[in-house]
Amino acid sequence: MILLVSYPTLEPTSESYWQDVAEERRLALVDTLKKNEELHQQLEEKKAVIKEKEAVIQDLTEENETLREMAKQTEDILSILKPITEDEENSGSEDKIVEDASSSSSSSHTQEEGPTSSQEGPDSS
Repeated sequence: MILLVSYPTLEPTSESYWQDVAEERRLALVDTLKKNEELHQQLEEKKAVIKEKEAVIQDLTEENETLREMAKQTEDILSILKPITEDEENSGSEDKIVEDASSSSSSSHTQEEGPTSSQEGPDSS
């Protein structure tokens, strides 16, 4: 049997000791490789999730830009229509005022003419 010397204790060690150390390191290496494979798999899954989310972000960014353009167009249309509708509202108010004035003047003319006509009628008879 071969005796080996261990450096920390400088005592002779048996071949079985080194076999045990090698086996422990082999098992630790197997565990580390398994853990490394699991981490690699998790990393790939997370990369896939990130890629999906980036696609969603891209879609939302494009939709956001489209909506901004639509809002700008709506504001442009509104800026064109607002003065027109304000003019129509103002002329509508003026028309109503004119109609009210016409109605009141016609009714006052009717009231004035009514008695005059009836007064002229008996006088002329």
